[in-house]
Amino acid sequence: PSPMLVTPLPTFAYPDSTPDMSPLPSSGDLPDAPSFTVAAHDSSAASKARADYVCDGIRDEEEINAALYALPWNGRVVLTEGRFNCCGVISPKSGSVLCGQGEEKTALEFTHNGRIQVGSEYVVREDLAVSGTGYRGSERWLGVNNIPAGHVVVRHVIGTCDSTINAVFNVLSDDSGGYNTIIEDIEFTNCRAVDCGGFGFI
Repeated sequence: PSPMLVTPLPTFAYPDSTPDMSPLPSSGDLPDAPSFTVAAHDSSAASKARADYVCDGIRDEEEINAALYALPWNGRVVLTEGRFNCCGVISPKSGSVLCGQGEEKTALEFTHNGRIQVGSEYVVREDLAVSGTGYRGSERWLGVNNIPAGHVVVRHVIGTCDSTINAVFNVLSDDSGGYNTIIEDIEFTNCRAVDCGGFGFI
C-alpha cells in the first residue's frame, strides 16, 4: 500500500497586541483589575446592594454572561454567595476571570443542558461549586465544565453531575467551535468531582 501522507498541524500565532497572560492570574492577583459583581437571588441584601447585576433565580446565566461580555481584557466577574440557577451556557471570554466566594458559598446549578463552556483562551475559573442534571441530546457527551480551548485555569472548584451527562470536568478536542489548534496548558488545582453519575475528569 502507498505510504500515508501526514499533513502537519498549523501553528497558531497570537497577534502582537495580545497582552501576556502567562502565568494566568487568580482573582486575588488582580487587585486593580476591572470587575463586575453578580449577586444570586438568595444572597444577602448587602451583597445585592453592592452588585452590578442581580439575578432572579431564573436563567441566571443571562446576568453572568452580560457581566462577562462587558469586561475588558484582564477583568473579572465576581459571584456573591448563593445559588445561581442556570439552564443555558455560561461562556467566559478570553482574558477573563470568573470567581466565587468559595465552594461552600457560591454554587452554579445547571439544568436543561446548561454548562460552563470555555471556548476562549486565557480564562480563569475559581472558588465555585458546580452541579449538572437533566441533560438531553448531544450535550450528554459534554461536561458541566466543558473546555475545548487551551490556556485555561480551574482552581478550587468542586463539582457533581447525574448520569445524564458524561463528566463534571471535560477537556474536549473539538474544532466545531472554530478553535482549530492544539489544546495545551490546562491547569486544575484543588478541583474535585464528588458523587458523580458520570465521570469526574475526562
